[in-house]
Amino acid sequence: MDEIKGICRLLDDVQQGECWIGVNMKMVTDGLTPEQALQKIGGKSNCIWQLINHVRYWRLTVVNRLKGSGEPPGFPDMLLPSVHHKAEWEKTLQEFDESYKVLRAAILELKDEDLVKLTPRGDQTFYQLLHGIIEHDCYHMGQMMLIKKYAN
Repeated sequence: MDEIKGICRLLDDVQQGECWIGVNMKMVTDGLTPEQALQKIGGKSNCIWQLINHVRYWRLTVVNRLKGSGEPPGFPDMLLPSVHHKAEWEKTLQEFDESYKVLRAAILELKDEDLVKLTPRGDQTFYQLLHGIIEHDCYHMGQMMLIKKYAN
């Protein structure tokens, strides 16, 4: 297996596959209601809705970097829409899934030899960037699991 395919496999597993940690993003969000997505631990943590949009924000930031741009996505980090209806939650989940697909497609445009090159920021390689975004997804997936378990 070449390195690019291996990175895509890790991303696939985190989103909806057989993730080594035993849970994936689809498992975290399946069946979650807008009300549950808004819950916070002790009223102080970020809610799952914000974390989903945060992960989406950074996935799309990475896509921009893969394409040679340092521009952020066209929405704020930690976005929490002003409307919390079921349709808005479903839209958020669709956009979240789309961010996975867009990131995966951008990764597949790379060649293994691109992984050692520096990103537009110049402080990390594309290899580090891609593993970093997968680690970032896992970190926030853990937060979401804790919120699901302990939020009031």
